[in-house]
Parts: sequence; structure tokens; C-alpha cells
Amino acid sequence: MIPELRKKIDQIDLKLVELLAERLDLDRKISYEIDHSNEEWHPKTRAVEILDKVKLKADLLGLDEHYVTEIYQVILAKSRMD
Repeated sequence: MIPELRKKIDQIDLKLVELLAERLDLDRKISYEIDHSNEEWHPKTRAVEILDKVKLKADLLGLDEHYVTEIYQVILAKSRMD
């Protein structure tokens, strides 16, 4: 039973890495578009929006919102949004 559960965790971990790579790619595209446009950009406002959304989702899923917030602060620190 434990090996099967660990295999599922391993699969989820790999999916998480793929999703992080996809998110970073999209963030880079957004950064490029912002740099080449006249759009007004408020990165702190966007970061707050993201954190609010993930906290709400965490709460709906029964996760500790502080745990999720810590993870997203790291993610946002790697992007232009933070």
C-alpha cells in the first residue's frame, strides 16, 4: 500500500513541477507584453489578488491558508509580480 501511495505522490510532484514551469513561462510572456506596451501595471495589487484567490481555494479544500500563502510567496518572488 505504501509504495502505491508514494508512487502517486511522485506523480503529483512531477505534475507540480510541470505546472510551475508553465506558470513561469506565462509570467515571462506577460512581462514581455508589459515591457512592450503602454499598459499600466500594478504588481503588488496583482500579487494580493493572487494570494486572496489561493487562500480562498485553500480554505475550500481544507488546507492551512498560511501553508499555501508561504508556497505562493516563494512562487511570486520568482516572478515579476512580487
